[in-house]
Amino acid sequence: MLRTLDALQSLAGHEAALARAALPQAVLFAGIAVALGLATWLYLMALLVAWLHLLLGWPGAMAVATGLSLLGAGACLWRCIVLLKMTRFEATRRQLRELKRVLRQEPGPADAPPEASADGAAAPSSGSTP
Repeated sequence: MLRTLDALQSLAGHEAALARAALPQAVLFAGIAVALGLATWLYLMALLVAWLHLLLGWPGAMAVATGLSLLGAGACLWRCIVLLKMTRFEATRRQLRELKRVLRQEPGPADAPPEASADGAAAPSSGSTP
């Protein structure tokens, strides 16, 4: 039992380290997405709209630029969600559930069967019997 708890503590420590590594990366990717969305992306979309309005008109050119912006934002959001899944401690929670299940099945001192005395008779139980 002690080895199980030690292994569980080690697992929790490793998952905490994984979470500590994943969260700053997720924030970094979110920051990069915002920076690109506010600076370079605006310039590219302005250039694209200026060129496409000759072929599609202003509404069509704006629709293409909007669609590309949504695709880029969606890709960055997806990457953030993938990284943040590493902060859920799933393996630790799974092991804790299993440990809890095992501990519930093990008989405790109150659940142990009465021990037989030297003459073979069972020891009296703590419950009231007639």
